Amino acid sequence: MKHITLSDIRWKVARKVVASMLLCLPFVGARAAGESGSSLTPITVIYFTGSSEGFLVNVMTEQHFFEKNGLMPSFAKATSGPAITSALASGSVQFAPGYPALYLPALKQNRDLIVASPFVQPGFYNIIAQASFDIKNPGIGLTEEAKANLKLLLGHQVGVTALGAQTQVTAQLLATKAGLDWHKITFIPTGGASTAIASFLNKQIDFLVTWPPEDGILASRKAAYKTVVNSATSEENQFENLINNTWMANGEFVRTHPKAALGLCRAAIEASTFIANPMNKDAVLAIMKKYQGITQDEAEYEYGKWRWEWAPSQANYLSKARWDAQSRYLVGTSIAGYVPDYEKYVNKDCMELGRQAIKAAR
Repeated sequence: MKHITLSDIRWKVARKVVASMLLCLPFVGARAAGESGSSLTPITVIYFTGSSEGFLVNVMTEQHFFEKNGLMPSFAKATSGPAITSALASGSVQFAPGYPALYLPALKQNRDLIVASPFVQPGFYNIIAQASFDIKNPGIGLTEEAKANLKLLLGHQVGVTALGAQTQVTAQLLATKAGLDWHKITFIPTGGASTAIASFLNKQIDFLVTWPPEDGILASRKAAYKTVVNSATSEENQFENLINNTWMANGEFVRTHPKAALGLCRAAIEASTFIANPMNKDAVLAIMKKYQGITQDEAEYEYGKWRWEWAPSQANYLSKARWDAQSRYLVGTSIAGYVPDYEKYVNKDCMELGRQAIKAAR
């Protein structure tokens, strides 16, 4: 299995094939077609369906936050992180999750991206092993025990969502931090939660980089596994300030449609606020079940453990310090240490709305 690094991503080729990777689905909202009128700005949103990062879009859809903020969305289904970033940078779509391991190289290549929401989804990737491996109790964070466990990845097959995806880059970063040569790891693409879990439970892979709702699915099935590293577990434990994603917009769209761009920002903040409010628990669980294809028990697990990830809080705010910290994802690459100018890539009015939302949530 060939190892694919960030330098292998070829943006021009990705743009040519992105159209075939997207299945655009028109939105059916609360308003009839005649009621939507021309006052709503049409946008296209691309994301991984059934994913945790896509959950914010699911809430925006079900609660009609797009329309309430002057937007008429259609949706594009993505098959890879590079395809998402390429489509967003080219202007094929206007709104998408931005993964640091992918948007940083794009910004280095002067791709036209702007942060679209003030809140991030903190890093939530951990690594698990088949129960047959001799694994030490890793504790929380990159402990000495976790580093010892990571050595077992060398020469074995590790499941990631896709080759070159942030799940792979996270594993590479953890291995590097443990003093290991990640090139000796064989990465296997396992796709989304359902196929990844199936690959692991059928022992087609030795290790798996997990993310919500996979941990809830494993718990509900009482699956036998061992934890290699708990790199991120709670609001108090966020590994090296790393994030899973922030929401980004096409830069040209932001410049030519400033009101609509701010509408995107407001819609995202309203969705975060809705998720964080415990009074909305039943509605949130219903949306999780509908879009992620999980059971009530699995939704309850994800809600209980990870709801804080969507809250409008200082812990989730994309400050300059947090923005700068994402350069850690570039360790071992040709652009290691690259930190793009924060002021250039954030929407200042949107960031101010985020600060106001934090105050209101206290």
